[in-house]
Amino acid sequence: MKKIAECQLQRNLATASSVLLGIILGFVNLHLRFDFQAWYWLLLDLCIALLLVVFLHEGTHALIAKMLHHHPVFGIKLPLVYITFNHKLPKWHFIAIALGPFVLLTLLFATLYNILGSSAPNLTLIALLALELNILGAIGDLWMVARILLFPAIAQVQDTKSGFEVWIPEKTERVGH
Repeated sequence: MKKIAECQLQRNLATASSVLLGIILGFVNLHLRFDFQAWYWLLLDLCIALLLVVFLHEGTHALIAKMLHHHPVFGIKLPLVYITFNHKLPKWHFIAIALGPFVLLTLLFATLYNILGSSAPNLTLIALLALELNILGAIGDLWMVARILLFPAIAQVQDTKSGFEVWIPEKTERVGH
């Protein structure tokens, strides 16, 4: 195998995510008319949503990896919680694992938000915050997928905890010759 690329996730992405979260919360306050005057309840709901999303997001990555017969390794490097792999993954497996939480949890939290409606305001807010946090948590995953899509289908991807490396076979065999 020959390494053809190495990409590092930019640290300023975390800062941009925080700013985006503030903008989203402002949108929620203005357009959905949640009462944020009791800030301590908002803080509690935000903590609950954050814990829920971290476990479900990384768990979804791991579940999809297991379904594709890979062995995820969990890690913590504060403020990040992540899964990684000690082996290379086929390009399309890596993409499926990376996109899984964005797709599945976005559908789950959006559905919960719509089902709960105004019948349970605190749970509705938690569902909305979880939806937003999951989307923010998927920014790095989406960035990696966008980059990996540029490489050939035969590529293999090695997660490096702060980015990824792309590998291809040194010699490709021609089919039928």
